[in-house]
Amino acid sequence: METYRKSAEVLMEELKTSRQGLTSSEARKRLEEHGHNELAGKKRDPLWKLFLRPLKMQWSYLGKKMNEFPQSLRSKYRRESELPFDSDRKLMSTVHTIDGEKLMLTKGGPDVMFNRCSSILLDGKEQPMTDEWLNAVKQANEAFSLDALRVLAYGYKKFPGDKTSIDPEDEKEFVLVGLTAMIDPPREAVYGSIKEAKSAGIRTVMITGDHKTTAKAIGRDIGLMDEDDIALTGQELDQLTEEELDRKLENISVYARVSPENKIRIVRAWQKKGHVTAMTGDGVNDAPALKQADIGIAMGSGTDVAKDSAAMVLADDNFVSIVNAVGVGRTVFDNIKKAIGYLFAGNLGAITAILFAVFLNWPNPFTALQLLFINLINDSLPALALGMEKKSSVS
Repeated sequence: METYRKSAEVLMEELKTSRQGLTSSEARKRLEEHGHNELAGKKRDPLWKLFLRPLKMQWSYLGKKMNEFPQSLRSKYRRESELPFDSDRKLMSTVHTIDGEKLMLTKGGPDVMFNRCSSILLDGKEQPMTDEWLNAVKQANEAFSLDALRVLAYGYKKFPGDKTSIDPEDEKEFVLVGLTAMIDPPREAVYGSIKEAKSAGIRTVMITGDHKTTAKAIGRDIGLMDEDDIALTGQELDQLTEEELDRKLENISVYARVSPENKIRIVRAWQKKGHVTAMTGDGVNDAPALKQADIGIAMGSGTDVAKDSAAMVLADDNFVSIVNAVGVGRTVFDNIKKAIGYLFAGNLGAITAILFAVFLNWPNPFTALQLLFINLINDSLPALALGMEKKSSVS
């Protein structure tokens, strides 16, 4: 396992230096260059790092490195019951029969899992979860989070043989198996887009289900958080009164571990200050906030519920496209103002001359043909040129 750990550290250092994300093919190639194939016969470590995306691909690739293929595992250990993930529990559980024993396997946020584990798996044996071990896994989770890694915790427990479905009350008394830390690096263009949006007067706020430390690390890395900005969890937000939130709102750049109700409250707080709000989301839980926002932006890869609740759909799931769209919209608006200003200024002279002639009983200074010439040639072509000007920047 030492070879694999070293590969992960090398990749992390490269990511910090280059500030560039890795595609799955690039990550796979670079892991191979650092010799991860030497894993065969190595002792398994309870803490793993893997640099691939999306999440399902990370698990699949990690399984292959352990000579455990997802297809064979699914057919060998059939899923007998499932309790899907939701943002309130922050857990997902499934039931399987493994080696003749019915087990419930659960993965979820480390801060939630740690509180529900009574034992820990050490060298293949279940041991009581002592304060020493609890502090050790919490420190490991915090270390991963400081490196902007997304961490999942895994556990299991024996499941009653006569029970056919999982209840939320069953998700306790787990045996902690270990952690996985995964990086989902921001796209390279995001760094410039955050800066461009800030210079254009657009305040970007990150609302995420990640751990608070992870969210803060990512926020500072992409330039989202200034020195005086703070991050709040959903629980911390719930403890704030409306007056306290109104006072701190301008300095909160990151919200972590939030609920759907928290998202609506955040949108309303900004609207209360007179700001036009745009909210992005892709899940069912995002739908209320997308509906509440002035402009709801659903991800193209998101659920149909989110798309139906949104005012627009972002086909490429890219924040950069939002900034570019704002730039295009402002350019169109500016070009319309330029064209109207030109037409108004150009025709004002003619209107003024005709009015003077009428009031002073003078002859009409323009013939109908002259006015037609002004409208068709002098007004239309320059106005069209002004309306077709390209954008210089989002501001």
